[in-house]
This record gives sequence, C-alpha cells and structure tokens, in this order.
Amino acid sequence: MPAPARVYSGVESDLRLRWPSKDVASSSAASVSDSNDIKEAAATTATSYMNPIDDLFLRITTPARNFGVASLFWVDGDVETSTMLALMERLVAHEPKFRQRCVRGTFFKTAQWVDVDAMAEHDRCGEQQQQQQRAWSLAYLLRVGSDIVSKLLGPGATSISFINRYMDNSHGIVTNVPGSPKQLYFANGADKHRITACIMYPPALFEGATGIAIASYNGEVRVGTITDDLPEYPGQARRIADGVYAAFQQMVLDARASLKQCQ
Repeated sequence: MPAPARVYSGVESDLRLRWPSKDVASSSAASVSDSNDIKEAAATTATSYMNPIDDLFLRITTPARNFGVASLFWVDGDVETSTMLALMERLVAHEPKFRQRCVRGTFFKTAQWVDVDAMAEHDRCGEQQQQQQRAWSLAYLLRVGSDIVSKLLGPGATSISFINRYMDNSHGIVTNVPGSPKQLYFANGADKHRITACIMYPPALFEGATGIAIASYNGEVRVGTITDDLPEYPGQARRIADGVYAAFQQMVLDARASLKQCQ
C-alpha cells in the first residue's frame, strides 16, 4: 500500500506585540498604584494565552494522530520570546507521547552557526569521534527539519529552495558540538533579520502524523502544518493551520486588552 501523500498548509498574520519595557514600567508607575501591577498583569495574560492554545492542541491530538513540532525562530523585535517558548513547552508537556516523540532542541538566546563539515577532521580520539557522530546525527535531523520548514514557510514555487536560499547547507543550528559562533540572519542586505533565538523540534512524521512549524520574524508569526492526506481526516492540514492562526489572533487581542489596562 503506497504511503499517503503529504499535505502542506500555512497561514500568516501580523502579530506585533510589545510588552512594557523596564523604562515604560518605571514611567507608568505614577498612573499605576504599583509598578508590579504591570508585571502581574503581564504574567496573568501570558497564562491566559494558554487557554485557547490548550483547547486547540487537545482537540487535534487525538489517540489516532501523532504530533511533532518542527521548529521555532525568534528575530529581533518580534513576539515576546518567553511567551512563544512557554507556549511550545506547554504543548510538549501535554502528553507523554510528546516528550517521547519530539527530539528536543536546546533553547539559546544567541543563535550560532556550527560548521558540521569541520567535525570530519576530528576523528583521532574517542571523544572527538563521539562529537563527529553527534554532529552527523544533528546535521541529518536539521536537514529533515529544514526541508519541512522550507516546504511550510516558503513562498509558492520557491518553497523547496527556502532553506537553500537563506541558509548554508553545510552548517547546522546546534549547541552541543564545538564551533565558532556567528550571527545568524534570514535574507541579506538591508532586509536581513538577525535571529536571536532558535529551538529545533525535528518532527516524527509517519502515517497519520501531524507536524507544525511556527516562525516569528519581521514582525509576523507564520504557522505551517504538514499532515498525511488521509480519508479519515480530510483537510486537516488547513484546519489545524487555521486553528493555530485563530488561537494566536485571540492571544494577541487578549494581550493588547490587558496592556491597555496597565497604561
């Protein structure tokens, strides 16, 4: 029996959201009884983010489906990093199968290029051989995840070349192998956007599986899904992408309403 076809779907939205900075919190103290009110309101709002997201993921992660998160990127000036991270940590913690199936990445505030090919030169001792094997494994996982992200987030006919265009295939975004740190960017020239943080979740995709990629850059959040085209779940890629999109929209509306009360 041939494997079911993969179905890709994605949506995007301008989700510009800024939490009050320390300076804003200080200047607002005169109009707020206690500057801690702002922090408490922000924390309350961050918690309320989880409600529509929780409901969405609980509905799409039935026992008949498997789920994996592909990858997340944060860029200068985009949606609050801690909020996005908390969202996906909540997702992974939902079910034991998430913890078992998701290959966890390492969250770090400054993305690094790591020269994977250079690891081939270090094979003269046991420790270096282990590092080499680990680099090869991570490079393979990265290529799988990058291919998925390219298909999910790339524009139309150029989707497959998304990663090839903006990233060097001989490098990987990893932190547990040695390498010289370099700044990581999307695009180039005046339009380039520095990636300040990255977490990789190479998904486990097979029959009946669903994968999601969420990227925050250039003031936008883009949501993409990849699913098997199964008759039991017709159109599920579009429904899931639309559902995540709607949940983020509601999240931002709630956050803006909460922030207005703090001003």
